Amino acid sequence: MEELKPLTMNRSLLNAPSVLLTADYRKYLLYAPLNQEMIIGNHLFTFMIKHFRFNKLETASFTLKGKRFLCIEQVEGITPFDTFYDFLWESKLKFNAFLQPRTLFELFLFDLFFPIWSKPIPKLLVAEKKNRFAVDAVVANDFEGIHFSPLSISQLGMDHPSMRLFFSYIKADLPTILDDFLALYHEKFEVDIKYQLSYYPEHRNAYWNEVKQCFDPNYINYVTASAHNFIIRLS
Repeated sequence: MEELKPLTMNRSLLNAPSVLLTADYRKYLLYAPLNQEMIIGNHLFTFMIKHFRFNKLETASFTLKGKRFLCIEQVEGITPFDTFYDFLWESKLKFNAFLQPRTLFELFLFDLFFPIWSKPIPKLLVAEKKNRFAVDAVVANDFEGIHFSPLSISQLGMDHPSMRLFFSYIKADLPTILDDFLALYHEKFEVDIKYQLSYYPEHRNAYWNEVKQCFDPNYINYVTASAHNFIIRLS
């Protein structure tokens, strides 16, 4: 994790540093004091997101008065993704303004196959000439532990009419997208995750006991069948 050496710090009303500006003009929000669980969670989350080639906002650290803080990147024109923005794809013409729309389906697949963050991963809408999707820097539980807790298609909101409309535009491509995702869901990735956790011996066994359930063949078959069923039921 990069250690920030900011040029300036903007202070909040509580007279505490809030936004850091780096020498290359990146902005970071001073998020929370770092602990071991957050360090491990951030490491694992970043590693997994990179494996699936998603764009993610960066995390970094900053030391203030002897205490190390987690910082998260701030970028203009980004907002949490919500079905409220369905006006952006209410027609095929508007939908065509999305760059790599398959990414949203892949992000939902990540939620289905790796339900270890308590809630769905935070998806972002990057509003540009060609809209695109990204992943926020911090997961819902602030990396305070990893727990295997499967999420259904319904729980993820994929059955929402707005989501069904979005995916209906690329229904013919979804089986191939699923196959491409599964091609990255291999034994080497499982081994790599276990190796990443080996850097943290005090938490390694407990965390791996949760993560390894994502690689159980019965679970993979079940989730794959759920994804196929979702695709078939699209109008």
